[in-house]
This record gives sequence, C-alpha cells and structure tokens, in this order.
Amino acid sequence: MKKTWRRKRSIISIPPFFIIAGGVFFLGWALVSAFSHIAPGALEGVFAQSANINSSTASASNSFLSFFKDKSDLEAKVKRLEDSELALQLQLQIASFTQQENADLRELVRYIPQSGVLGSVVAWPPKTAYDTLLIETGEDVSVGDLVLGRGIAPIGTVERTEGRYAYVTLFSAGDLQTQVRVGAERLPLELTGRGGGSAFIVAPKEVSIDRGDEVFFPYNGNTFMGHIGAVETNPSSSTKKLWIIFPKHFYAYTWVSVVPYPGI
Repeated sequence: MKKTWRRKRSIISIPPFFIIAGGVFFLGWALVSAFSHIAPGALEGVFAQSANINSSTASASNSFLSFFKDKSDLEAKVKRLEDSELALQLQLQIASFTQQENADLRELVRYIPQSGVLGSVVAWPPKTAYDTLLIETGEDVSVGDLVLGRGIAPIGTVERTEGRYAYVTLFSAGDLQTQVRVGAERLPLELTGRGGGSAFIVAPKEVSIDRGDEVFFPYNGNTFMGHIGAVETNPSSSTKKLWIIFPKHFYAYTWVSVVPYPGI
C-alpha cells in the first residue's frame, strides 16, 4: 500500500489577524514617533485640546443641569414673594378695617345714651329667626329694653337674654304693633311689622299725612325712626296704608345700644 505523507504543521502558527494588527500598530507607532520628532510638543497640544474639549463639554452639561435648578429656585423665591405680598395685603386690609371700625366706634360712642349699653350684632336672619338680631353686650340688659341702631334709631326691643347675649325682636316683625307718632302734628298711630325689615302704618284716609313725612318713636321725647316712603289708597276703603322707610335696613346694623325702656 502506498503511503501518503503529509507536511507537518509549524509548531508556531500565527493567525493573519494578529499579523495585520501588529503591522497597523507598528505603523502607527512609527508615524507618532516621526510626528513627535518633526513637531515636538504637538502631541501634548492635541491631548491638551482634547482635555479642554472634555472640560468644556462637562461645563456645558453642568450649566444645562444648573438651569433647571436655578429655575426651580427662582420659582420657589417667586412663590415666597407672592405669599409675602398676599400676607402684606391681608395685614393692610385688616389694619384698614380695624381703623375704620375704631372710627365708627368713636362716632357711635358720641350718640350712646348715658344709660345705654353698647352691643355688637353677632347674628341676623337667616341665621336667626326672621326679624330677630342676636347681640353681644358687655353688661347685663333686661327684657323689654329698647335697642337703638348705632345709638340713634329705634329698631326693636330685647325679647330674651342668655348671659351676655340678647335676642332683639325688630319692629318689622310680622304683625308686631308699635306705637309711633307721624308728621308735623305728631299724630299717634300704630306701626305694623310686615316681616323682612319692612313695616307700614294704617291711617284714616282724611288724615293729612303724605309721602316724606317723618315717623317718631316715643323715646326721649320723640326719636326719629323713619319716614313715609309710599302711600297706598283704595277708593272703597276709608283708610290708607303708609309704607315706612327706615334710615338703614335693620339687618345691616353692626353696632347697637341698649337702653332701659318701660314698655307697655
């Protein structure tokens, strides 16, 4: 049998890839060496420039991120400023209100009768019954005492008390009748409450009372209470209805005075 001889492989077998890579590396090293001999310091400049580029890139990134942080801080500062401005506005409003209230009280004190007690209106309809005010007084008051709006105009009487609080029934309470005097002749008539802060007087048709005539309450002589705002007549009736306009709506009073009154 004929033998076939094979050539033995070399013990050291270098793949072509490594040969090519080695050649490229050697060629690159040679180029770098030659470039460094021809232009000394050039490579250092290239590397320094590369480092500067990296530093600039990092700075730009930091600036980009700090933009959002600065914006967030700015928004927080603006919010604090807005809160401070709002608080200042509220303080100014409170100060203005307090100043006005003090001025009103100083004016009110001038009109409070010597025997009167100052009262603050704390509740009114619909929190209370219709034509009823709840007032707070610094001193004791009695049932039947007369209540004067701002210490001037009669508006009702004390119905009941609970400690330092008193319930005031207004003269406008439905069907409540109150003696009054009307006109220049001070004619004695009766005022009837209609509810909701309104009231009227029924007078004989022949009585000389017209729109604009004043209505007085029998306290401290004759105390102004309101005036005639409208006159209703009916050809088939012997009377006329006189509607009263009060100086101020009873529910709108914030301060009153309470004075002793015998009541009938």
